[in-house]
Amino acid sequence: MYTDNQFVIDMDELKSADIPVNRFFHLQVNYNNVKYEFLIRFSSTNKNLVCFGSGAYDPTKFKPPVYNRHSWGSEFEESVIYYNDPTLYNDDKLTCGWGVGKNEEWYLQVIADILSILAKKTLIENENVLFFGTSGGGFTSVILSTLLKGSSSLVNNPQIFLRNYNPTHFNNMMNTCFDDPHTDAILTEYGYRFDVIELFKRKNHMPEITYAVNINSEFDVECQLIPFINSLASFENFDDQVKVILYSSDGGHQGVLDKEETVKLIKNHFKDESAQISVLIKQLETKDREIAELKTIPGYIDYKVKNISMRLKRRVFKGRK
Repeated sequence: MYTDNQFVIDMDELKSADIPVNRFFHLQVNYNNVKYEFLIRFSSTNKNLVCFGSGAYDPTKFKPPVYNRHSWGSEFEESVIYYNDPTLYNDDKLTCGWGVGKNEEWYLQVIADILSILAKKTLIENENVLFFGTSGGGFTSVILSTLLKGSSSLVNNPQIFLRNYNPTHFNNMMNTCFDDPHTDAILTEYGYRFDVIELFKRKNHMPEITYAVNINSEFDVECQLIPFINSLASFENFDDQVKVILYSSDGGHQGVLDKEETVKLIKNHFKDESAQISVLIKQLETKDREIAELKTIPGYIDYKVKNISMRLKRRVFKGRK
């Protein structure tokens, strides 16, 4: 049990529900006979939000809901949300579901809808939302930041193309998520659930992504990062949205950045965003002052004198050519 504060509501009740602040609570939202579970702490003073996704887990050790890194919550003054993947309930032996869902029901889309409602209820803008995850949680982070337009993602050794992943794990997921999983129609119709580039094209949008990868993990570099970079050429709206962080660890795919490094990256993301906003605000304030000065008679005269002077200089220099 992660917290004694438990709330169970239906989807249509979510918008009107009271949301606690400054303490952790467990939220279960029921929708179409599926339970969507979250571990949440909203801040009353900080309007940034970090959403944590989980990777594979060991079903022999514990049962869902799975909230990887839930102990990190105390490290942040920002609001935090940990989301469980209901796909895990499709089969009690499934180790990772990537939010794929069941047949036509895509669980990640519903999770995105719930997160959007929660953010709006607490006056958090999409631009202030960061999705973080490693491995399978990295995949869901990129997907959710695409669906929640304006948000960003920070991922470490993520899966980007599920069909490039371990065939046994991928087939186990497909067998539990679709009644007829081995047809080309499934891969074609629901390709955006397994391939982030396909979702970018479907949504005509790509989020800001900070992509950290262990260069000593052959799988992550050759099967995920390089194909991802190469595939960006096929996405017309790519415009420098990806920042790649390369590091070295002996742990292979499991060699992710440690807690201290990750927390620092998350906090720096919001500091960078805040700094950019501060610069924009100062620029707007400067423009406002300039406009205010122009509205005064001395300011207007000074503006006209400078304008006439510049025009005369241009004519003089033009005549000398």
